[in-house]
Amino acid sequence: MLLLALMLITSSNMWAYDFEVDNIRYTIKSANEVWVARYDKFGNNLYEGDIVVPDEVVNQGTTYKVTGVEMSAFSNNQNITSVTLNNNVKIIDQKAFSGSTKLQKVVLGMNVEKIKDEAFYHCESLTSIQLPETLTEIGTSAFGSSGLTSIVIPDKVTTLGEYIFTTCYDLAWVKIGTGVTVIPNSTFSSCSSLKSISIPDNVKTIDKQAFTKAPLETIYFGKGITNIERLAFGGCNNLKTVYSASATPSNMAERVFYLVNLAAVNLVVPTGSKSAYQNADTWKEFGTISEMDNIETADIKQVNTRSNMQGIYDSHGRQLPAMQKGLNIVKMSNGKTRKVVVK
Repeated sequence: MLLLALMLITSSNMWAYDFEVDNIRYTIKSANEVWVARYDKFGNNLYEGDIVVPDEVVNQGTTYKVTGVEMSAFSNNQNITSVTLNNNVKIIDQKAFSGSTKLQKVVLGMNVEKIKDEAFYHCESLTSIQLPETLTEIGTSAFGSSGLTSIVIPDKVTTLGEYIFTTCYDLAWVKIGTGVTVIPNSTFSSCSSLKSISIPDNVKTIDKQAFTKAPLETIYFGKGITNIERLAFGGCNNLKTVYSASATPSNMAERVFYLVNLAAVNLVVPTGSKSAYQNADTWKEFGTISEMDNIETADIKQVNTRSNMQGIYDSHGRQLPAMQKGLNIVKMSNGKTRKVVVK
């Protein structure tokens, strides 16, 4: 009976709020800080339309900074269409907006540090979001099953949960920041519009099923990769070319490329390292292995604006009007050439 009473008290206090200002409810967290609260414990979603969270609110003569959004504050809300957070908000808690399928626009403040588990899970109308440079942590399934079409992971992000972008069916372009060292389990699994990926040099481990069932055609591995876990690229049946910038083949677990016909895939490695790849487990299964100097990648959105380019050619020496996806041979104004893989 005592345990039951404690459970009931906990349940009733979970969605408690302290005061309301301009139709937004708040919970007091400290003497001068509050978080946006869920409307009530019964799940009534009376928040609607375009929500603007102010920098500060005043209650009974006390001014509070609004520094967070509580767990499930807007979850499963079918009435909100946009949310603008102020620059004082640092934390977006678990499931804060999960299941809000009509949410189309989110403007994050400039000081958000943590986006917790499932914060924007199944926000299927949310097609874009700009993550602030202050962000350090993205939780498990934070954007899973959302409508995102592209994402830039800021350089200060060092903590990533699992399944962050899984089943984001429209996600077609990704930039991974310099603070990421591990791409966790199922991060991009079943992202059915993701055709190319560039793994920067700072990433050391690609965890199991990280890209499974993504229709990747091109993969670029940076110099820092040391371990690729099982099924990381399982079911990536559209794969055509893999570039590896490291002279030393990374360790691969069993079935990294499960159900992929590696005999039909081209592998490009640094000059002088072909024999090492030919003798390495899994790497040796690629159909062709060729060498190339100074492999680098670039974003097709930016690369054609370089002013010091004199000519662009494909791998067969044919001149191109502009850089195209895949391998480009670029003649620079100083007479040197560069090999650029455009994502």
